[in-house]
Amino acid sequence: MFDLNESNKVGVLMSVMGQENVTYCESAIASVLEQDFQGEVVLYLVVDGMPSGSIKDLFDKLAGRPDVVVLYSDGSRLGLAARLNQLIDLALMDSEIAYLARMDSDDFSLPSRFERQVQYLLANPTVDVVGTGVIEVDANDRELSYKVMDESDELLKKHIVRKCPFNHPTVMFRRRVFDDGCRYDCSLMNTQDYYLWVELCAKEYVFANLPDLLLRFRIGNNFYKKRGGGKALNDFRAKLFAMRRLKKAGLVNCFYALSILLLRLSPRWLQVFAYRYLRKGVERV
Repeated sequence: MFDLNESNKVGVLMSVMGQENVTYCESAIASVLEQDFQGEVVLYLVVDGMPSGSIKDLFDKLAGRPDVVVLYSDGSRLGLAARLNQLIDLALMDSEIAYLARMDSDDFSLPSRFERQVQYLLANPTVDVVGTGVIEVDANDRELSYKVMDESDELLKKHIVRKCPFNHPTVMFRRRVFDDGCRYDCSLMNTQDYYLWVELCAKEYVFANLPDLLLRFRIGNNFYKKRGGGKALNDFRAKLFAMRRLKKAGLVNCFYALSILLLRLSPRWLQVFAYRYLRKGVERV
């Protein structure tokens, strides 16, 4: 049960690519607005890039709802980090917002997600960020695998150089993280979530994950393509940054970072095999 004497209002941050698949986007939005959550939810939306006609029509339809705030942009491409920071600043203007949750525009939150995360944060007042497990699905919503992260703050920080501590679209933050001035790095066009986790780790914010599978995470046809080349090099640089920032530049971490870089630059069939079958914490559904 929730404490009725304190606000449990959740602000949900969703940046939508201008040419996003509108069917996926409608499903993602519905999954946020139809949560089995006893508290109040407000969805904050922004388009990154020039919106298609269908995305613009969807936003115009939603703009009149009391539980949706639409931030109209000029059609420029600023990147995910910049757009999320805009939504964070907008959400913080509402003094009743207690938690801020992430959501991607092509994923689907299960109905109990927010309820479970808020209950956990209420029961664990020292935890600042909580994520969940995900069910990975393909472009046609067929289940492929699931991904469950380490649960404890100790393990998440111990392994942060070797693997990202969270499934980014699943996280829920306490408001104080952003009230303290923490933000995504707008100079990054990808890996922005990992850099944020490293900074929060350095500042001793407390992490946790629920083992529950509370989000359907879409692996589209271009998922592995986006993970190669430049993205692989950026991920390698991010791991080097983490080793420096957190003083974790041991031989094992250096070897692991280099091995992952080489794998990410390998033929696609090998990347697909490694992603699906060799990751710790991933099991076939």
